[in-house]
Amino acid sequence: EKCNELRVALIRGKDLAAKDADMLGRATSSDPRVIFEVLGTELALRSSTKDKTLAPRWNEVFEFEFEEGMAATDKPLLKCTCQDHDRFSAPDFMGYCEVNVRKAEHRRVRDWFDLKPRPEKPDEK
Repeated sequence: EKCNELRVALIRGKDLAAKDADMLGRATSSDPRVIFEVLGTELALRSSTKDKTLAPRWNEVFEFEFEEGMAATDKPLLKCTCQDHDRFSAPDFMGYCEVNVRKAEHRRVRDWFDLKPRPEKPDEK
């Protein structure tokens, strides 16, 4: 049987990068949110934003209607990008991970995924 749904649970984060400065100019917290994209498709969803935390708890579930042949490749990837939401400016990049959708086909995968820096800025924190 072919899969027709990709279900992603975003439970929590830990040890996230601090992007927001306090009154003394020190980065002490972030307002994280996660963008989920199935690469090679137009499928994308966004989590809620958690204010002033480096260890957010989302407990949110996302469902993508996903059918064979939707992706431009036969090895579709779920890209998860963590951002610090800023009310009056563009979001700050916090890291990303990619998960091979085929590895989760017909089964549940429960794991921690480490966030990686942008490939073009490997020293970015």
